[in-house]
Amino acid sequence: MGLTVGRLLGLAVADGDTDTVGRSPVLHQRIAARLACLLDRQSPDEQAAVHGVEMLVSAAPLTVRVPDVLVVPAAVIQDNLARFDAADILLAIEVLSEGTERTDRVTKLFEYAEAGIEHYWIVDPGPPVRLITYRLVDGDYRIWAGPSHRTSKSGVSGWRAATTSSSSSCRLLRRG
Repeated sequence: MGLTVGRLLGLAVADGDTDTVGRSPVLHQRIAARLACLLDRQSPDEQAAVHGVEMLVSAAPLTVRVPDVLVVPAAVIQDNLARFDAADILLAIEVLSEGTERTDRVTKLFEYAEAGIEHYWIVDPGPPVRLITYRLVDGDYRIWAGPSHRTSKSGVSGWRAATTSSSSSCRLLRRG
């Protein structure tokens, strides 16, 4: 019964404590769905983007989050799991909503870095719309402006180009 109720309500677990997660506003959901679709199309065949899937951030203390968009190896998708392990995540994305900003900008930034997720993006639907990209460097996130001489294992530079330089990005992230 508890699992069924949890699935219906949407539960997040942080430091072993459960918290109900209400459905995001429609604009939030629309941006996440568009972003997942665009990233999935732009990703190499060995990677895939999904939205609304649980991620095990930490087993002890138990921490489970549901990022708005995840990019993972395609092989993980083929396993058809209900939850991904943070070790499999190439990119996690959160879309800010009223009531989630502090969690997305502070708590998850720390949790995802501690879990070793190489790339973390925050979409602020504004106005104005902003995309803030972080890359894990020596255990901490640093704002990442794009590809450099260091090579990313995830190939994220192609995703960033797809979301920031194409005309589809304006449509993707527009408010309406």
